[in-house]
Amino acid sequence: MALVSSVEPRASQFERPARWKFDAGDYVAAMSVDPRDELVAIATSAGAVHVVRLADGARLWTRELFSLGAHGVDWSPDGATLLACGQDRFAAVLSRDSGDHVFKLDGGGPWVEHAKHAPHGRTIAIAAGKIVRFFHRDGAPLLETPRQASTITAIEWRPDGNELATACYGGVHFWTPSRGISARQFLWKGSLLSLAWSPDTKVIAAASQDCSVHFWRTVNGRDSQMTGYPFKPLALAWDAKSSMLATSGDKTALVWDFAGKGPEGTAPIELEAHRALITKVAFHKSRSILATVSEDASLLLWEPRRTQRPVAFGFVDGVASALAWTRSTGVLVGDDSGAVACFDAQ
Repeated sequence: MALVSSVEPRASQFERPARWKFDAGDYVAAMSVDPRDELVAIATSAGAVHVVRLADGARLWTRELFSLGAHGVDWSPDGATLLACGQDRFAAVLSRDSGDHVFKLDGGGPWVEHAKHAPHGRTIAIAAGKIVRFFHRDGAPLLETPRQASTITAIEWRPDGNELATACYGGVHFWTPSRGISARQFLWKGSLLSLAWSPDTKVIAAASQDCSVHFWRTVNGRDSQMTGYPFKPLALAWDAKSSMLATSGDKTALVWDFAGKGPEGTAPIELEAHRALITKVAFHKSRSILATVSEDASLLLWEPRRTQRPVAFGFVDGVASALAWTRSTGVLVGDDSGAVACFDAQ
């Protein structure tokens, strides 16, 4: 499959062949790279969780955990355990080295949609239906939120770990476990589908059912929105400096400039080369390199501040469904065929 004609004449210069591939056996629902940059955890729609070495793609262990599919995986900040959730009423905390159960966390509903460690490592949050439950890192129950008006569609910890944001119909709610769940909220009359908190904590962005991206300044709650997307812009990603917000919503990635006064009244950077809808976007953890993947089975790498053309590309076996950076310069792409491919960005 070719990309745009501007890339084709120098394809050998820009193409990145996969360094290794791993067969996860079914649709790749989520991936998480461990903090030591040694392992990647892979969750599949068949309910399995695989842990694979980043160096060579060799399987370390596999656990069949969830009866009707896995939803997410998240390493603890120290990399000692892995948190996984899916189509059962619990989230599982597993040993890094063996995959054995350390303990289970009861979500209180028929399945657990979201599960994430706080960045400081002391608290775990899991969302099931309209409720979020908080646990101590040893599995002891901590707190439970009041039942929300609708199903919680996304959760995102503040980068310092002191507050959890949740999205549902009606806005974003903020919960502070250390204060006994004293909540504040940013109201919005619509369905919010995903969240992205800027690394400097000053802005939280949310994709909306109405084909827009809504965002709030967290200090004063002032809100704005970016409209005109032909499809729901589910994928959102901040760069490490909190100066760029990348969004999907079409075969063109739009990057909004938050440097200075912000994007209000400005046009985004348009990154166009994919042939089909972009499914995931992700910035490198410390560099201004953006990865985008698409239904056209392509991976594109960009430097939006420098050029609107791709700086590298690669291909996967199917529709890209998961995307993750390693802490060095590796890019991992999972697809709907169950394949996971590792590419070198440089």
